[in-house]
Amino acid sequence: MPVLISQRSLLILSFLASGGALCEAATPPVPTFANPSFETPNIGSCPAFIEENLPAAGWTFTEGGITTVGCGNQGYNAPPLPPGAGTQAAFIQSYQAGGFIGVGLMSQAVSGFIAGHTYTITFLAAGRPSPGELNFSVLVGSTDVLDVVNPPTNAFQQYTTNQFTATGSVTVSFQGTGVPPPGSDQTSFIDMVSVQDLGGPAAPLTLGPATLPSAAVNFAYSEQLTVSGGTSPYSFSIIVGSLPAGLTLSSSGLINGTPTAAGTAPFTVQVKDASGLAAQLTYTLSTLATPPVPTFANPSFETPNI
Repeated sequence: MPVLISQRSLLILSFLASGGALCEAATPPVPTFANPSFETPNIGSCPAFIEENLPAAGWTFTEGGITTVGCGNQGYNAPPLPPGAGTQAAFIQSYQAGGFIGVGLMSQAVSGFIAGHTYTITFLAAGRPSPGELNFSVLVGSTDVLDVVNPPTNAFQQYTTNQFTATGSVTVSFQGTGVPPPGSDQTSFIDMVSVQDLGGPAAPLTLGPATLPSAAVNFAYSEQLTVSGGTSPYSFSIIVGSLPAGLTLSSSGLINGTPTAAGTAPFTVQVKDASGLAAQLTYTLSTLATPPVPTFANPSFETPNI
């Protein structure tokens, strides 16, 4: 049976035969942390911990370091990690002793952030048994993207920061907040740190149609508003003015009902998407006393003039 090959296919075959290669546009890599699960260096079995700056660990620590986990009452008493998360976690510790105050802090410079993209950071965290847990903040540069208060002490819990934007290289920090009572210290554990790229900005919202057909007194009316761009679900509302008496606007954008009086009603509709983006459009809806009579175009056939 003969096989039809399009001209485009022939061009591709010719290109490949000449040594060319087809490729798709590459997806930009997501920024990554070095040593995100704190398994380097391997500090051995319980009880064990190593404080402050670590060779080849990827992180800079001030009042903190790496500890083994699931050691019961030994070491820093970090709870066990979930399966696949290794046997070590980072810790940050703040203290107040002898007139000195130390603030738990660990940080890493992460590169590869793309202008216009939105990101979040996820991680696991737990606190030392109460009252030893340390509240802390996650900073991207100098921007606070999450405050962790009273992290659980019996199990690691996953956290996700607020969305943020960044370009190029930026320092991500986990920093203790508050000051422990005199003569005490507080500790929290962190593990499995990663960046999520949520992509570039969503397409702007566009509300339609541009105009609405006229209504008529005592005749049922129904018109669906539309939206493009953004992220569903959407919610519609009237923020200025009002519809003609007898008509309502649903949250899904349907104008319907039966008008009860003739007149002209100006109003502004707003639509919001799931991420909080909004768009507005002002309408003028006329309600006629009687519905218009349908008419033919060119009823006397005078066009064209022959």
